[in-house]
Amino acid sequence: MNTGNKISKDEIIVNIIHELKTPITTIYLVSQTLRKIFDNIGEINYFDIIDEECSTMSNLLDRLIMLNKIEEPKIQFDNNINIHDILTVAVNSMKPTLKGKKGILTEYYRAEHFIVKGNGDLLISAFRNIIQNSIIYCNTVPEITITTYNENNDIVLLFSDNGIGIEEKYYDKVFDKYYKIPDKKHIDGTGLGLYYVNKNIRRLGGSVMINSCIGKGTTLKITLPICLTKI
Repeated sequence: MNTGNKISKDEIIVNIIHELKTPITTIYLVSQTLRKIFDNIGEINYFDIIDEECSTMSNLLDRLIMLNKIEEPKIQFDNNINIHDILTVAVNSMKPTLKGKKGILTEYYRAEHFIVKGNGDLLISAFRNIIQNSIIYCNTVPEITITTYNENNDIVLLFSDNGIGIEEKYYDKVFDKYYKIPDKKHIDGTGLGLYYVNKNIRRLGGSVMINSCIGKGTTLKITLPICLTKI
């Protein structure tokens, strides 16, 4: 807790991260503008490289913010979170990275009731983490499908991919803090992504389940209660 004019280390870190995000966003926007003028010049599309690296840096900063928030005892809730809008923001932020891998992402937003009580920043970060995992843990061209539908008084979100898969014995362990599957430790990652996703979805009153097949892919099922007053 702050007293007087003292600023905590966490506040300093968050401020620095937000300051770093501004030039990254500017570089990305300038790249998009120049692309319209100079696109497809030469064999190497340098604008794709710029976009992908900006996306990578931005997502790394988002993860730092996420890690700072993860232990906060209280979070602010909004009763009017549109899950489909949140998904769109998360997907759009990952498009440069996905494009760099020549990946495909398909969306089927079938839920008729999609307003939840939650925190937009936490949900966006969680969904980005899931999409990023699908890209990282894939030995071929990533193919990701996001589907939503209603089940009882919940909205269900399915994130399916064609990645390397997870053995059933690791289903629970991948949600542990810093856990990395033994035979996948050579793949870049902090072991915090799914821990963060699971913890914060649970804080929002939801649940996370995994279904996977080695060599064929993984489906992550997120269930969140909808705001009944909005039906």
